[in-house]
Amino acid sequence: MKRKGKREYPIKLINFNEFDQEIDSTGKPVLMLCIRRDYEFNSQTDLIRDVLGRMVQGFPIDLKVCLVDEESRPALKDKLDLQGSPAFLLFERGEEKNRLLGIADEERLRGFLSSTLG
Repeated sequence: MKRKGKREYPIKLINFNEFDQEIDSTGKPVLMLCIRRDYEFNSQTDLIRDVLGRMVQGFPIDLKVCLVDEESRPALKDKLDLQGSPAFLLFERGEEKNRLLGIADEERLRGFLSSTLG
């Protein structure tokens, strides 16, 4: 019997100048994470990988995941009117569909993705 491997979701680091191109350049949804590099950083990026890896077993998700680099974070927060950090934003066809502000746990992130992606 063939075993299915866990799907990997690499997180692409982007800067402010790449933002528009990254969210517009693909036909698939884009999950963007805007977070300060502090003690919560690794737990939140690991959470994204874990939740997406588990969710793909329930239904297929073709998703691009981006992380805003530290220098671009303030400018992007202004551009998108983000009032908190971390912020998870989901884009489809270059348009913001939903956002989740604050530290996420597995249940909260799973609900956010499921409700937005269907």
